Amino acid sequence: MTRALFLILPGVELLDLAGPLQALHEAGQFGAAYEPRFCSPAPEALTDQGPLLARLEPLMDPAAGDLVFIPGSPAFHRESPAPEVLAWLRRAERSGARIFSICTGAFLLADAGLLDGRECTTTGPTWRPCSGATRRPGSWAIGSTSPAAGLPPAPASSRGST
Repeated sequence: MTRALFLILPGVELLDLAGPLQALHEAGQFGAAYEPRFCSPAPEALTDQGPLLARLEPLMDPAAGDLVFIPGSPAFHRESPAPEVLAWLRRAERSGARIFSICTGAFLLADAGLLDGRECTTTGPTWRPCSGATRRPGSWAIGSTSPAAGLPPAPASSRGST
């Protein structure tokens, strides 16, 4: 059975959590075996829409073969997460887990340095500087092509792509 670790932080968007969770559930109807786990630095988190998510598990060690989902939050437009969250994301990458960001969850990946040298697009009404991110005119891309990687900036992405 494949573990699916969902990072739950305060202000999480319910749709960004529910969409991938529903997809895994539906895949289970066709024989796929996923074990959803809801991880957080705190035992509960208030969603952006109001419901409180409780009985969250501590940030567990990701392993090769795990799926790690980073749902978005409006808070990610304004601030970086706690250092322990960024360290957890880096451990997930080093472990060989597959990491998926949903919407503004890409900001966390950029803050953790996981997008350096890679292109990424996210949607949202605002943009803030991230580790290695470059603002592209006419787009909300946070393409994280790092000058240190020796790569040219990525072309502008289509507005509205995720």
